[in-house]
Amino acid sequence: PRSLNNKINDVMGLFQDKDIDIASICESWLEDDTNFTTSIIKSYGYSIIHEFREGKRGGGTAVVFKTGLPVSVCKISRAFETFEFVAVWLKAESTKIILVTLYRTGNLTSTFSNELDLLLSDIS
Repeated sequence: PRSLNNKINDVMGLFQDKDIDIASICESWLEDDTNFTTSIIKSYGYSIIHEFREGKRGGGTAVVFKTGLPVSVCKISRAFETFEFVAVWLKAESTKIILVTLYRTGNLTSTFSNELDLLLSDIS
């Protein structure tokens, strides 16, 4: 299955083996902040910021990063119909970087293009 839940130890082992500092995850399938998968992520020395798919099974986007990295939530108050996303600020020396993890299902439509333009306008 596409869920992060059933392969979290493999994923976290890969992160450690490859010394990955930060990663974007689509199809996380996480349902809340206090689940077993989140506790495993933390046990490996990583933190997670994620957005759940409310009212539906599956989906969800997340950013997993080494605990201690200067990562914080980039709040976008607008809701979108054609995609799910999570946005974070990452401070790198004197620069702030916005990392957006976006998950879109279905066909590419003009509605998606319009909503993506709105998201990019909101974060710029």
